Amino acid sequence: MSLKKLAQSLGLSPTTVSRALNGYPEVNARTRQLVLEAAGRYGYHANPTARRLALGRTDTIGWVYPLDSPLISDASFLQTIAGVTERLAQEGIDFHLIAARPGAELGTYERLVQGRLVDGLVVAHTRVEDARIDYLHGQGFPFVAYGRTQAPSASHSWFDLDNACGAQLAVDHLVALGVREIAYLYDDLALNFSFQRLQGFRHAMAQHGLELPEAWVRATGDARRSGYDAARALLQLAPRLQALIVDNRLAGIGALHAAADCRLSVGQDLQVVIFGGVPPDTIVASPAVIAVELSSAARIGAQLAELVMHAVHTPTAPARQTLWRPRIVAPTTP
Repeated sequence: MSLKKLAQSLGLSPTTVSRALNGYPEVNARTRQLVLEAAGRYGYHANPTARRLALGRTDTIGWVYPLDSPLISDASFLQTIAGVTERLAQEGIDFHLIAARPGAELGTYERLVQGRLVDGLVVAHTRVEDARIDYLHGQGFPFVAYGRTQAPSASHSWFDLDNACGAQLAVDHLVALGVREIAYLYDDLALNFSFQRLQGFRHAMAQHGLELPEAWVRATGDARRSGYDAARALLQLAPRLQALIVDNRLAGIGALHAAADCRLSVGQDLQVVIFGGVPPDTIVASPAVIAVELSSAARIGAQLAELVMHAVHTPTAPARQTLWRPRIVAPTTP
């Protein structure tokens, strides 16, 4: 059955029937229900291409992924993508992971926006100063940021974890264990989560009156190899170090390898705290690792999907901003 014949059977105009099927708010609830029931009764299915053209939408959300990022090998990242995909699929919306050449990420955003190839975007790994967000603001294009920036952000939706709080919780937990000598490995400080976590760590150390030699605070990036190298050098410099906090899980896995190579028992010789913990299939994963738990990756993905759909479907509504508090997951005593 065509849309025209469905409309004739109900004594309504094709425009009204189309608007009812597509959820336009100006169609009253009773009319919408009549249309939906008739569509089901007659087995009517809208032409998706025609629907998209009529609405000016692609029914697609995008996430730009730089090819020089190691996150594709991180199980947590893939679980987040799965969470976004699953939630969008429930609404009949496709999700595209779009590769960007190294150094060409902003150009990829420009092509997507100018070509209207997606309805909205998830902007991940936000930076202290983020040209991607500035560009999307300037274009008035719907998006949700996975993370904040240091600039005022009242005009766009974002989801973030309280990174400074996570670092504070980590130091508080170590101090409660009697630990006083704590070192810290961090990712690129141009990334806002890393910047916030380091700020939180320094504040917590000062709050507890703990000494913090600058050599104990080291950049490591977000790769296993760099995490290993930084941790190995640190443990050789300070062999009696009591604890190590790593602000990302990939570098944290490398740090665990370094501790093993230095013949240190995690949980006894050295306390190790890793933001996000480590995947259960990691060969060197120890049950003694302390995690700053950042919530289920799939749950985070579903939340990002909710926020980007809100940005797409209600562009004039106030921005939604969500901050989740992490927690410490400590090893259980046998």
